[in-house]
Amino acid sequence: MKFKKSLMKKIALFSFTCLAISMLFITSCEKSDNSIYFYNESKDTIAPTIQTNAPLNSEIFNYGDDIHIVGNVVDKETEKTSGKLKSLTIEVLQMNATYDTVKNNTPILYKTPAVDGKDVYTFNTKTLVNFGSETTYYRLLITAYDYAGRSARDTTKFSIQ
Repeated sequence: MKFKKSLMKKIALFSFTCLAISMLFITSCEKSDNSIYFYNESKDTIAPTIQTNAPLNSEIFNYGDDIHIVGNVVDKETEKTSGKLKSLTIEVLQMNATYDTVKNNTPILYKTPAVDGKDVYTFNTKTLVNFGSETTYYRLLITAYDYAGRSARDTTKFSIQ
């Protein structure tokens, strides 16, 4: 009988100890507002940045050429912490020769890649214009938004002849 009581006490003590260690482990692993891994849009002071590597500004293509659109978008919350992208739009529109008026409202390329929650996104896509008789002018517009409501735009102008 004493043996059973002693065994029951040991089992109870062991169970309590395991429970206490588990609770300590779980609470010590919770992320806090001070954690570098916790995104806080009210602390997000930096707008996304866009770097377009291709096409180059004022680049001239021939009809039928692939027009590669390559670059990346980075969002930071602060200089030391990653941000959180909400949306990205890649759009190519035909413009007039001075690039101040849209000539055709139907884009030759319109994409909205899935960037939600990412801090870095690399875009790599292409488009082409198969034929034409005169030089046509285009504007590539890339727009990025983060969860703090900050935005960035990058514009590249190019032509096809």
